[in-house]
Amino acid sequence: MSDLTDLSNEELKRIEQQFKSNTADIFLQKRLSNIEKNSKWTSVKNNTKTNKFKRFSNQIKYKIDPYRFRSIPSDMRDIILKLCKKNDIQLQRLAVKTNISYHIIYDYLNNNHFIDSNDLHIILKILDFDLIKHIDNK
Repeated sequence: MSDLTDLSNEELKRIEQQFKSNTADIFLQKRLSNIEKNSKWTSVKNNTKTNKFKRFSNQIKYKIDPYRFRSIPSDMRDIILKLCKKNDIQLQRLAVKTNISYHIIYDYLNNNHFIDSNDLHIILKILDFDLIKHIDNK
């Protein structure tokens, strides 16, 4: 017997027999079966009918850059905020009108994240601001 244990061999065997039974987490089993039932199928084997979930479009959509070969001003965030105040539009309403996620606009304005130039073009079109004229005037 080692110096670290205070239990005898008989007590250790009794504890092992007491806790040796197979324990199953019923809650976890029910949760996993529920997830399997609720998840959509991605493919069906031996299906003679058309499978709706197998129709994936492999086509790549190309978007033309509206501000091609032009440098976007560094104070664009301030311009958008001033236009929102001028038109009395909050960021949430701007996100709904432009059909762009709120977090994309918020991260661009407040957290210095990048924004796609197509999204920027849509935002400025809603706010009636022509960035190309603004760049040419500078």
